[in-house]
Amino acid sequence: MKFFTAAVLGAFLSKAGAAKIETRQLQKRYDTILSYQPETLVTDCTAIDLDFLAIQGQFESGTKVGIEIGERIYREGAFSHPVAKLTLDNPLSEDVPRGTRVMGVAISSQVGTVEGVTRDFWARGDTEVLVEYAISPDQSNYVQCQVGANPKPNFKGCFIDSGVLTVPEYQLSLPYSYDEETDNMNFRAIEGFSHYAQDLMAECEGNCPYPEFEIFAEYYGMPDYADTIITSAFNGETTFLANGNMDFSLLGDDGRAAFLERAMITMNIWMWVIRQMNFAIDICEGRVDCPEEDEFCEESPGLHAWDRGVAYYIGTLNTSPGSNNGKMLYNLANEEC
Repeated sequence: MKFFTAAVLGAFLSKAGAAKIETRQLQKRYDTILSYQPETLVTDCTAIDLDFLAIQGQFESGTKVGIEIGERIYREGAFSHPVAKLTLDNPLSEDVPRGTRVMGVAISSQVGTVEGVTRDFWARGDTEVLVEYAISPDQSNYVQCQVGANPKPNFKGCFIDSGVLTVPEYQLSLPYSYDEETDNMNFRAIEGFSHYAQDLMAECEGNCPYPEFEIFAEYYGMPDYADTIITSAFNGETTFLANGNMDFSLLGDDGRAAFLERAMITMNIWMWVIRQMNFAIDICEGRVDCPEEDEFCEESPGLHAWDRGVAYYIGTLNTSPGSNNGKMLYNLANEEC
């Protein structure tokens, strides 16, 4: 398995940046990811390393409870792609398309107004709706609602537990209620990078199955091999794969925790980085259409997927090129090489 070192990645990303400049003026609207300048909004993608940091912190407790909490973060997420599930007092009076702007009041008066967009299509008559919290391009303050499985949740920028949601475009005022502890969730978690592999790396359009993914899926005999192995490690059980079986009952809690930390990075996240870059190439070469929900498609086809790949590869915790402050593949490559 190959990773990019700091030097190799730097050259690689410089070429990618040069290619973008050829098409249009480089826009510096978003915080850089080390020396890479994203041209699309990926600050909550970059924050996936905060999930890993929280998992690692739980493992360091050296207890079974710590491993159990770490597993919940792995499966449910904590810092990336926050979504609120709200229960309306009355059924919707009309349809509201996906991506429509909505507003409400935050728990913290310091935050004031909460903005978001409809997570999916809201149909007339619905009483339960999903709202994606708005993401800031400022990495240090990208979102102020970080709940999900977070052992130290941040509620400041979450919707108040009972209030009125406004939909300016449709002149709607929707009284609602919800539980801020259980109804604030995350639609991105490290588990999902393996869980959705079949649909997004094998049975997709374009150059699918992606060759890097196909090698591993065929060897282990299943598309979600990464999560299958990780689940066995969490449970202290033996795997039942086509090849490369492992018996985690032979390891204590510390041994399983050490394996889990490395496996999440080198199996789930690494393959998801590869997926994003393959997907970006497919879009750029016209093999697939841009996702309908990708607001950057018209201006920069494929660029959002590429930026996401870099975001997952590097994360938020590195302070400078070559630094060893982070937790993602960028740091692992530097450590190993």
